[in-house]
Amino acid sequence: MKKGLIIAGICIVAAAAAAVAVALLIPKKSPEPGNYQEIKKYLGREEEWYGTDEAVNIADAIVAYQLSDGGWRKDWANPTVEGSWAKSTVDNDGTTSEITVLAKVYNQTKKGKYKSACIKGIKLLLNGQYENGGWPQVFDDPGTYHAHITYNDYAMVHILRLLTDVSNRDGDFSFVSKSMAQKAKAAVEGGIICILDTQIEVRGVKTAWCQQYDENTLRPAQARAYEYPSICAAESTGIVEFLMEIPEKTPEIEAAISSAIEWLRDSRLYGIKFVSQGDDKVVVEDPNAEPIWARFYEIETNRPMFADRDGSIHYDVSEISKERRTGYAWYGSWPKNLVKD
Repeated sequence: MKKGLIIAGICIVAAAAAAVAVALLIPKKSPEPGNYQEIKKYLGREEEWYGTDEAVNIADAIVAYQLSDGGWRKDWANPTVEGSWAKSTVDNDGTTSEITVLAKVYNQTKKGKYKSACIKGIKLLLNGQYENGGWPQVFDDPGTYHAHITYNDYAMVHILRLLTDVSNRDGDFSFVSKSMAQKAKAAVEGGIICILDTQIEVRGVKTAWCQQYDENTLRPAQARAYEYPSICAAESTGIVEFLMEIPEKTPEIEAAISSAIEWLRDSRLYGIKFVSQGDDKVVVEDPNAEPIWARFYEIETNRPMFADRDGSIHYDVSEISKERRTGYAWYGSWPKNLVKD
C-alpha cells in the first residue's frame, strides 16, 4: 500500500514538473501583438519608447515567434495557420516590420537576443533574393503565386528601404557588420536593376509596373483571381517614390522615374468619386472631384480594369460582386503628390 502511494506521488511530481517545463516553452502572450499586420503599428514611435517594458514585451513575442529561416509568418500568433501563410512572408509589412522593431529595441536595451534575431531576419532577406534582383511574397514557396516577384502592397520597396539603411550602417542598423552592409548594398543594387527590367513597355513607350512578376521570365503575372497582369497605380507610386530617394541616380533611373510619372499623369480619372453608400461602394459623378486613379489598368488599352473572385474581368466596378467591390482598394489618390503640375 505504501509502495503504491509512493509511486503515485512520484507520478504526480513528474507530471507537475513536465507541466512546468511545457509552460516555460510557451511564449509569454502579454501583451500579444496578435499577427504580422499589427507589428507595423509599433513603428514610428519616439526612440525612447523602444526601451519601455511594453516594447520589450513585444520584442520578446517577436523573438518567440521567429521561424527557423529568420522570418515571420502571416498571423504568426495563430497556431492553426497552414500552407503558404505558415511560411515567412513580407506581405503587408511582414518580416520587415519585425526586423525594424527588434533593431530599435536592441538599440535602446543592448540585449543581445534582439540583435541576434534582427541579424537572422536580415540574412533571410539577403539569402531570399532572386538572382534577377527580385523578392518573393512568401519565402520558399515555389509553384505558387507567392513565389512571384512582389511589388504588391509595397513589399519589395519595404525590403529595399530596410536594406538601404543596413547598407549605410546608420540609424536603426548602425550595429551591423561591414560585411553585412556590403551584402545589403549589393542586394539593393540588384533590386534596382530588377525594377528597371520590369517596367512595362507598351508600343515602345515605358509606363509603370505590375503588382507581381513571374520570378523566372520577369513577365507581369497573376496573383489572386482578381489580381490580373496590369499596370498598377498604387504600387507604381511606391516604386517611383523609392527611386526618387536614391541619392545618385543613373540616367536609366531618371528615365524610369520620368516615364512612370508621365504615365500616372495620363492615367488620371476626372469627375468621379468612389464613395460608400450604406454597406456598398459606388462610383458617383462629381465635376468638382479631385482626380483619382484606378488600382489596375489594362496593359494594352490603359482602361481601368476590375475583376471578381471568379476570375471574371470587368471595366465597370459596379459589375463585380459587392464583397469584392467593398473589400478592395479599386480607386485611390496614391500618386497625387507625384503628378502635381
